[in-house]
Amino acid sequence: MGQVLNNSFNNILKNEIKSNKKILKKNNWIIKEYLKCGYINNPKKEYRVQFNFKQIEDANDLVVKFLKYGINAKISIIGKKYIVYINDVSSIKYLLKLLSAKKSLKVFEEELNNKNLNSNINRIVNFEVANIKRATKSGLKQVEEIKKLLEYKNINELDKNIKVVIDARLNNPNVSLNELASIIGNISKSTLNHRFSKIRKMLSGE
Repeated sequence: MGQVLNNSFNNILKNEIKSNKKILKKNNWIIKEYLKCGYINNPKKEYRVQFNFKQIEDANDLVVKFLKYGINAKISIIGKKYIVYINDVSSIKYLLKLLSAKKSLKVFEEELNNKNLNSNINRIVNFEVANIKRATKSGLKQVEEIKKLLEYKNINELDKNIKVVIDARLNNPNVSLNELASIIGNISKSTLNHRFSKIRKMLSGE
């Protein structure tokens, strides 16, 4: 894994292929093509393999050959170069298998797993942050409603259950309803919601 961070993944892959004499002796057109004009990006940055050609015919031939193996390759034109590229993860993994690059494939899969793990962690963190923001916004709105109510109503005149909810919310303005229910104890989220609804109705004079 450290190799990928410090060296070109492309060089690591080519060195692995070149060091495997048994593989080089075989008439493997994919290996020959890759060593001749292929390049693979560091999977830590981008999933992409490309082959550079000067002739469109050569690029088309390679795309057709890849299709026979179920590899999804496309062609882009940059200047006078015709680039056959693969950016589908499954196709890249299969290509590495065809290149008999077991070590490089293992590193590629490790980087893929790390990216997926980091993506999942970020998704969870973003979800939690969004929940905290929603809870804070909702809690502050309830605090505002309570304060407005107490401007013209004495808290001692209010129902005992409402007083408990008011006291709990004023002391815990940023927590969610679930957390507030736990703090109060012996109350469900729906009951708590109902009591805040009562506070809003009192504000509107219902």
